[in-house]
Amino acid sequence: MHEKGGLNELTRKAEEYLEVIFNITEEKGYSKMKDIASALEVSVPSVIEMVKKLDDMGFVIYRKYDSVTLTPKGETIGGVIKYRSDMIKAFSGMIKVVEKIADKKAFTENET
Repeated sequence: MHEKGGLNELTRKAEEYLEVIFNITEEKGYSKMKDIASALEVSVPSVIEMVKKLDDMGFVIYRKYDSVTLTPKGETIGGVIKYRSDMIKAFSGMIKVVEKIADKKAFTENET
């Protein structure tokens, strides 16, 4: 296992896997391959392939036939990815509310 940088070395796909592993681990205390596959709607072999890559990068510890554990680096970066994702979702929600208010205001202005 070799240590490299952090978030900048991850592809978007790898970030998705790391976020899912982070979320499942927060919920259950561990992550199994089938849980990750189910959450991402991919096959278990696809999960194993990416988990091995994340293991090589130092984000997770992959135990064959067992579970995936986040390393401290993986936990930190997974938390950053989750925070960023949550902020984007929250911001998107605010934009939708503002759009609804603007649409309603435009509609009522057209009626007068």
